[in-house]
Amino acid sequence: MLSGMVVYGADAGSISKDRFCWARRSASGRWSSASSIDALAKRVDEDLTNGLPVALGFECPAYAPIPDSSERLGRARSREGSPAFSSQVGASVLVTGLVEMAWVFRHLNHGVAKPPVFLDWAAFEAHGSGLLVWEAFITGTSGTGQGSESRHCADAKLAVGAFRKKLPTPSSDLGPDDDVLSITAAALLWSGLSKDRKLLQQHSLVVRARR
Repeated sequence: MLSGMVVYGADAGSISKDRFCWARRSASGRWSSASSIDALAKRVDEDLTNGLPVALGFECPAYAPIPDSSERLGRARSREGSPAFSSQVGASVLVTGLVEMAWVFRHLNHGVAKPPVFLDWAAFEAHGSGLLVWEAFITGTSGTGQGSESRHCADAKLAVGAFRKKLPTPSSDLGPDDDVLSITAAALLWSGLSKDRKLLQQHSLVVRARR
C-alpha cells in the first residue's frame, strides 16, 4: 500500500437538499466526514499539498460503454447489474456526480498542489503520489446511518471501507468493456486539472459495496 495514503469517499447527491456527504480515512485509521463539498475540496487540496497520496472515490458512474453495435447502446456495463448507469437512477446520479466532480477538480486546479491524476491503480502506485479518482458502486436497500449520521455519510464511509478492503492491489469490480467514454476524464479535462485526452477512453477502478 502507498505510504501515507488517504482514502476519501463522496456520496454524490443534491447539495440543496443536503444529500451530499463525504468521508475520509487517514493512513493511521482516523475518520472524518462532513456534508460540505467546499470542505471536501479544501481537505483534499491540503492532503495533496502535504505530499500525501489521495484516493478519491465518487458514488456515481465514472464511465459509459460505447459498443460497436448500435443495438447495445445504453445497456449496462460489464458485470454492472442493477442499477445500470443508464437506468433512471443511474443517469440521475451520473449527471449529479459529473458536476460535483468537475467543481471539486476545478478547486484543486486552482489550489497549491496541482497533482498528477490517475484513473488506474497500477500507474498511481508506481508514481507513489498524486490523486487517484475511482468509482464507488453501492447497491442494496437504502438504510440510515448510526446515531445522528445520515444515510449519505454512512454510504461515504461504506465506500471508503470497501476500497481499503481491496488493498494492497485493488482490482475493478466492473468491466472490462471494449470502448468507454470516461465521465471522470471529461470533468478532469473541463477543470484543467488534467490535459491528458487519453483518459477519455480509459476505464476507472470501480469498487462495489453493498449496504
